[in-house]
Amino acid sequence: MARVAAPGSDGTTSTPVADAHPALPTAWLAAIVAVLVAGALWGIDRSLWLDEAYSLGAVHELGRATIEDRASMLGFHLLLWPIALVSEAPWVLRLLSLGASAASVVLVARTAAIDHGRRAAVATGLFLATTWTVISHAQEVRSYALGLLVTVAQWHLLRSWVRSGDRRALRGWAVLAVLGTFVHGLLVLQVLAQAATVELAGVDRDRRVPVRWWAVAAAGPPAALALTGAAALTPYQPPLTATTVTSLVESMVGPGLRGLPVLALTAVGAALLVRRARAATPGADRFTALAPVVWAVVPLAALVAVSVVTPKMVPRYIFPSVAGTALLVGVAVTALPTRRIATGAVAAVVALLAVHQVDGHRAGSGDWAGAAALVAEQARPGDALVFPRANRRPPFEAEWDRRSSVPELETVNPDEPLGSTRWLRDDIPVDEVVARATTHDRLWLVTEPFDSVDREQPVYDGITAAGYRCGDPSRFGMNITVTLCVGP
Repeated sequence: MARVAAPGSDGTTSTPVADAHPALPTAWLAAIVAVLVAGALWGIDRSLWLDEAYSLGAVHELGRATIEDRASMLGFHLLLWPIALVSEAPWVLRLLSLGASAASVVLVARTAAIDHGRRAAVATGLFLATTWTVISHAQEVRSYALGLLVTVAQWHLLRSWVRSGDRRALRGWAVLAVLGTFVHGLLVLQVLAQAATVELAGVDRDRRVPVRWWAVAAAGPPAALALTGAAALTPYQPPLTATTVTSLVESMVGPGLRGLPVLALTAVGAALLVRRARAATPGADRFTALAPVVWAVVPLAALVAVSVVTPKMVPRYIFPSVAGTALLVGVAVTALPTRRIATGAVAAVVALLAVHQVDGHRAGSGDWAGAAALVAEQARPGDALVFPRANRRPPFEAEWDRRSSVPELETVNPDEPLGSTRWLRDDIPVDEVVARATTHDRLWLVTEPFDSVDREQPVYDGITAAGYRCGDPSRFGMNITVTLCVGP
């Protein structure tokens, strides 16, 4: 393959860079984005679930949320704020994540076409556009889709810096490396993977050293957050086990047996790129070969290493690495002997991912809109809403606030009147919840159990022990229940 010299920032030449492949036609990019949007629009108007309601509460109480959450998602909340001013309809709030996901897919597919060819780009783009991991985050009011876009942009800018020595690219990468940790603190794992790729690729020292120092700077905010106790905000995180490691891998390739063909393709793609990297000249060409491998593997390995010290085995924490996995699948497809076989392989992968996506859509989430509607229609003024867990109030309140006509109710845990969705509140003791609840004649007990701590049953037992008669619970979605209890 012919090579051209890449100009350095000082006008000199540096490491030879392989000729680029033709760009992916706009029609293909549009088709891929259409597939993504079609999947993400399925159910995009459903009610907000817990974490999404917390995001809306953070927008309403930005100062308090920033302080208590140690600014760990401040970047996302700031971008969500003007959208919430326009409308708090769930589908409107989710457009930020959908737009970020679409932009990520376009940027990854375009770069894949230039570095690995059109066949790889189409396979990569379709993988990202159909995998449930991307679709689910594209239709959530959370920071993870934005984190994917930040990570994709980081890799793109770092690639430009390594290839051309363009200091504007270095500055852009450095800004995103540092500020990206305010979209989510664990995006630092992606930055460290990027810096590791520069080191492994043998990039010239004048381009390697600035990356090294900016990666250290990017690690500063997450370290400060950990030292100030931000890690304690999420005590529910699962520990390091064989099962949780499997869940990380399955979040990238798909669940169970359906994920095995995709896993095999990623292994083939990784082997091909490692062999290509070993044969490449140190510098830009080696970086291009190694980037997808490191992107897919190193953040996962780093999260496992972190979890040896403190549990962090949550698949979404390495969500941006799905783009690296998609690139590995795309590269593996290019090695297939004929176009027909390659097309069949891509179709099979898309079909497997589509089945998983349909399962994910059908599984759904809790129907907080239904729970709020029941209480609004049947409650009487002066009734009390009782939340055994204070953190179940935000998603209920988000739906309550959207209703045009509601009765005036008292609330227990917390006792603040219902209104705009609030940021998280601490639970009051169970016996105090029961004591406050049983001062009212009629109680609406709103529950969604969680497997780490049981507060629902003790509250229920305390209310019935006080002589209240509780009817059968009405269920909404997965495990949300609303129960009317009437006093003696």
